[in-house]
Amino acid sequence: MNLFRMRIMLLLLALLVVMGAGCGEGEQKSKDAGQAIVDTVQDAEQKVDDAMAKMQEKVNQFGEGEK
Repeated sequence: MNLFRMRIMLLLLALLVVMGAGCGEGEQKSKDAGQAIVDTVQDAEQKVDDAMAKMQEKVNQFGEGEK
């Protein structure tokens, strides 16, 4: 009976270690995905800023042409 309990405890311990490793890996994947989203948003924000600057430049040129 005692040997049976030891095997069950070892099995549970191994299961907990495997689950812990899986959770850590999932957390890292989540961090990587979050960073990718932040990078994408920053890139889009930069592109919008560039487009707005070009549009403002064209508006300014159009305004100078009318004078």
